[in-house]
Amino acid sequence: MMEGRDYVLDLRYADGDYSRFEALAAELVQRKPAAIIVTTISAARAAERATSTIPAVMTGLIDPVGQGLIASLARPAGNTTGLANLAQDVMPKLVEILRGTFPAIRDIAVLFNPANPANRELSEAMPAQAGSIGVTVRLVEFTTANGLVTTFAAHARQPPEALVVSCPTPPYMTCVSPSPYWHSSTDSPPSHTSRSSQMLAPL
Repeated sequence: MMEGRDYVLDLRYADGDYSRFEALAAELVQRKPAAIIVTTISAARAAERATSTIPAVMTGLIDPVGQGLIASLARPAGNTTGLANLAQDVMPKLVEILRGTFPAIRDIAVLFNPANPANRELSEAMPAQAGSIGVTVRLVEFTTANGLVTTFAAHARQPPEALVVSCPTPPYMTCVSPSPYWHSSTDSPPSHTSRSSQMLAPL
């Protein structure tokens, strides 16, 4: 299929401001798309409130049943459907993987946006598992891409040994890396962080 000939993909970005989803969903509904593709729990809820007839298609959302979006994976009910992932089960295991790869690690920071309820659920699942193997986990919140510089600067004096970034958009990934921003807290955050939440509408 060729975009522009067989379908049109109309993208809307919240730019990290989850309060914009309501207006974005309403705008997309007015365009009468064939479906609305949602990449976060908050976007899915906004789409559900905006329409009960246009399908809202999840792209690997975290625990949509537990978050109350759908009745079950087999029979979601309503107009929301799509894919879920098992990140809530995998996230605690990530600590063991980190420790196995870097045995000297004792201090991990988890960077997440609390505006996405799934991010908080994932992040808070890690400390108990980490404590059982002698690793400390810091939960570091940020709400906007511009706020990342301030967030890193606040932890610059005692930077963690590893950074786990809880990413809400598909493909879902948890990125493990050294922490260069803590050593250079005046750097600007990567440009893609401002596009961390989106809604798509195939027309």
